[in-house]
Amino acid sequence: MSYTELQPGDIAPSWQLQTLEGEPAPSLESLMGKPVLILFWNLGCPGCKSRALPVTKQMREIYPDLQVIGVHTHSDNSYSPRQVQEMQLLHKLDYPMYQDVEGGPTFEAFQAEGTPHWVLIDKDGKMLRSVWGSQEGQIQRLDYLLREQFAGE
Repeated sequence: MSYTELQPGDIAPSWQLQTLEGEPAPSLESLMGKPVLILFWNLGCPGCKSRALPVTKQMREIYPDLQVIGVHTHSDNSYSPRQVQEMQLLHKLDYPMYQDVEGGPTFEAFQAEGTPHWVLIDKDGKMLRSVWGSQEGQIQRLDYLLREQFAGE
């Protein structure tokens, strides 16, 4: 499937996610009113488990009005929802975890480059920025974006 390249200011695409129990996830539109940070991650990604999940938890603590959504995405079905839940418990994550439906259409729609991949959406549903990777430079870039978004609060 081919997508037009997403740009800052574009309306964020809809997602096709399900809960870890297999039910449809709430729509992205239902979350509007506060900024949303989506983390695309995978259990097979060392940077996701060691850096991205803990950093995202910290961002949530620093910016309590930030809505964080974890999206476990995979190209195969080698990880069960139970394993995702266990990782959520291990890191004591207080934000919802969803999974992309088969084929990864949400991963594709948001043009994620790999895992971990963060997407920041403003309170009106517009794309602010997309950041791929978990190295120090990428995490610092994400922090700057959040500081800008919450400046003056």
